Amino acid sequence: MQSEGHALERLVAHLYEEGSRREIGGFPLSQRIGGYRNRKGAEVDLVFLSKELQTLRFGTNKRDQWMAIRGTLALAEYWD
Repeated sequence: MQSEGHALERLVAHLYEEGSRREIGGFPLSQRIGGYRNRKGAEVDLVFLSKELQTLRFGTNKRDQWMAIRGTLALAEYWD
């Protein structure tokens, strides 16, 4: 069975939020940002912010590893 798409993104986001609320995982979540997409087609599905740690965490759920890498590189360019 494979899971993908918006349903998987919502599930992962919910699990991350619930883990933070229960103080599991060591990442005190301040805000969930809806994701990142640019005009070149790069996409990062999940972006989480911890103001306390001054840290961003992001993830993607792409089947194609090159799409995942492209999204990661695009986000790195954006924040540099």
